[in-house]
Amino acid sequence: MNGPEYDVDRALRHQVEHLNDAPLTLDDIRGRATGIRRRRRIAAGVSAAAVVAIVAPLGFVLADRAPESLPPADRPSPTLLTPSPSPTTGETPSAPTTPVVYDIDTTPPAEGTTGAEIGLPYWFDGQVSLPAGETLTSKDRVYDVVRDPDTGHLLGFTFAQGEYQLEEFGPDGTVLSSAPATSNRIAVAPDGATYAYVTQVGGTWQLVEKGAHSGTWDLGATTPEQGTGATGLLSDGSVVFETRVGRPMLASPDGSTRRIPGTFLTVVGSSAVTDRIAAQTSYNNDGTSCWAVIDTAGKSVAETCDHALGEFSPDGRYVYGFPSDSDGLGPTSVSILDATTLEPVATFAMPNGGFLATPLAWRGDTLVANAWHDSTWYVEFLGVDGVLQLRSSFPGPNNFDPPPFEFGAGPLAGPTG
Repeated sequence: MNGPEYDVDRALRHQVEHLNDAPLTLDDIRGRATGIRRRRRIAAGVSAAAVVAIVAPLGFVLADRAPESLPPADRPSPTLLTPSPSPTTGETPSAPTTPVVYDIDTTPPAEGTTGAEIGLPYWFDGQVSLPAGETLTSKDRVYDVVRDPDTGHLLGFTFAQGEYQLEEFGPDGTVLSSAPATSNRIAVAPDGATYAYVTQVGGTWQLVEKGAHSGTWDLGATTPEQGTGATGLLSDGSVVFETRVGRPMLASPDGSTRRIPGTFLTVVGSSAVTDRIAAQTSYNNDGTSCWAVIDTAGKSVAETCDHALGEFSPDGRYVYGFPSDSDGLGPTSVSILDATTLEPVATFAMPNGGFLATPLAWRGDTLVANAWHDSTWYVEFLGVDGVLQLRSSFPGPNNFDPPPFEFGAGPLAGPTG
């Protein structure tokens, strides 16, 4: 047996072999996956567990690890960034000519901790907060908040009893409507003016795009595989999506859909500026994985086996990546990569015993991250010119709990977003 199915099985076996205890049961997978934060969080099934291992592949190895070895480089003291209340995506600092490695300092001086807002929609402690100050109460964790351009209501994904729901919220937080979903994947344009998602409408699954570009594509009555959904938007309003893991599709404004040529294990994002797509191409016997930036014809633009890729920055200049052999609770370092070469521009390393929760979010050309170290969660700004600790919280010693902040996939369009 060869091909993607074989890679899936092999990836799962590799992750299970790392465990010191008995092999994972279905209940184990469900319980432990709850504490592993990632955008394509999957709730059930042995095949679903294999997909998790391939996508990140963070897997289910529950052990603290020392940071992976990093390329030789000077490690300057963290530079304190000064985030603006309304960052722009059109202005980016000049990239260093050689990659810089920053140690993420979780004990900065007092002036290094600021009450500045995150600059993205986010859920924290039972409340959704928007950059303009609007709030919405929700006891359930809300993923990837967007605003419906027709009603002005907020939409977001929730997760309960092993299933995702796409919910519409009234101004007081009341759930006005709810529809099934197979993940919390949502694609948001850099300016927040367009977004796309997959949900079920009247017994039929649909890919829905709203905002500056709009359209609906019928996907049939067959339930898409867990963890699939809308992955990214392109400059002409086309949507990159999956209904089967490893079969990336392109929905065009003319109403047609087609498969993106090539052999892939998953796609994780696209740029609406450069029309490039981030995809995983293989999972290797040594526990690493290989990734590529591809075009819409499936042709590779740049490849790496050093980093597992995440999402593109809003201007398409960067894509973030973390060590492709990461396992356990999360990667111990993350890099901002040049999206045209996949060479690191800056790398950020956690202290020993710490890790970063995935996925991370982009605010302009700066990454916003939940970082865990010494029984404390921190929100860190990671930019090509340094590190800033934004705020911290103390949830207790259980690092299996989800991180306190749930960042949105992108900005909100409209005067109140």
